[in-house]
Amino acid sequence: MKDGWIVPPLTNQRQSLAANPRLSAWVSANAGSGKTHVLVNRVLRLLLDGVAPSRLLCITYTKAAAANMANRVFAALSAWATMTEDDLVDTLTKLTGDAPSPEQRADARRLFAQALETPGGLKIETIHAFCTRVLQSAPFEANVPPRFDVADDLAQAEMLREARRDLLAAVAAAPDGAEARALDLLARQAAQDTFDAMMQEALRQRALFNDEDGRARDPDEMLNGIAGVLGIKPDLAAETVRSGFEHWLAHASGMADLVEALSGGSKTQKDAAEILRRALAGKGDDPVDLCRSGLLTKAQAVHADVRGRSDKTRLPPAASATLDILETELCGAIDRLNAIAIRDRSHALALLVTRMLASYQRQKSQRSLLDYDDLIARTRSLLTRVEAVWVLYKLDAGIDHILLDEAQDTSEAQWTILRKLAEEFSAGAGGRAESPRPRTVFVVGDEKQSIYGVQ
Repeated sequence: MKDGWIVPPLTNQRQSLAANPRLSAWVSANAGSGKTHVLVNRVLRLLLDGVAPSRLLCITYTKAAAANMANRVFAALSAWATMTEDDLVDTLTKLTGDAPSPEQRADARRLFAQALETPGGLKIETIHAFCTRVLQSAPFEANVPPRFDVADDLAQAEMLREARRDLLAAVAAAPDGAEARALDLLARQAAQDTFDAMMQEALRQRALFNDEDGRARDPDEMLNGIAGVLGIKPDLAAETVRSGFEHWLAHASGMADLVEALSGGSKTQKDAAEILRRALAGKGDDPVDLCRSGLLTKAQAVHADVRGRSDKTRLPPAASATLDILETELCGAIDRLNAIAIRDRSHALALLVTRMLASYQRQKSQRSLLDYDDLIARTRSLLTRVEAVWVLYKLDAGIDHILLDEAQDTSEAQWTILRKLAEEFSAGAGGRAESPRPRTVFVVGDEKQSIYGVQ
């Protein structure tokens, strides 16, 4: 909060409650409402309450945010160490709501040095920095190179370009192979710029193509999942849908009467009747595309002019009912054909991306590199297989309090990691029933500020 701002008493009261070091809390508030201010105060009050700096884990979304928060915490601690006694009393009273005792004032003045002397310092870091520490402390258990480095954006981009070259080389070497067919399918349905943008976006979202351990998934297994979401079978063919609609059309009750009724109407209705005759004749025309172009609007509803707008052109009830059934069957066929096209394009994309990711993964292994997605995936896998208390023991950094900033942009995998750490608070020895100071979780965020809402 900026100096000189007038803060309503109720806001001060709520901020003070949220910063209470003995309560777990989730704070959701608008931009500029003081969430970071509350988070910094929470850290300060935990330290004042006697929590060792090494027992805090404060997770921020960016390195800049971590540096900013650490600077604010250390600025406050530094000021406490040197300010006058009256100013210190006033500052601590405003922070905690209670006048500090002489012992508390003395403790406050020592906190700056204590924080500086803590091995590793205050743990105010990004989730990726925390995961790096975890994996480096237990590389064998996490199945990562013992002395891995984290690939920066430039290294990742270089390896992805090499992976793309590997893919194109594979296509050139096997022009009739699965990768070549997938590339042809996507390239035929998108302009070059659109295709390149699609591939780049897929690679940016590569975590979607990986399993929980960060390894590329089988595209055929992904095909089953894609088909299930779309409500079709993995092997349903477009020709099956078209022939099925054609068979239904040829045997549908009342179709001849509908054609006859349309033939005696307006020009639009007569055109529709001719469309139906051609579809019923089955002379090579695609019956679905034919009926769609002649009968439906872009919104997939029968044209009002086909139904008849006036008493003179309006279809008889029986013919109108047949047209309703035709509309339902036709739209169902169109939906299935669209789903098949989406399924096939998605499968083709998955095939190409996983082929590139296999090359990308191979390059990382050869260079003992992990990328940011690997850090999250491997840490989540480790904590899922190994008790968090043991991992923290390996870190030599037991955690009593977790503080999370920008919760709205925390992914499901990141939540799993934090949840596993928090579960240790109440499990077995981790519960520390004998401790007079409760272990807490504190979260701040604002859904409206989400950068990666998909997470």
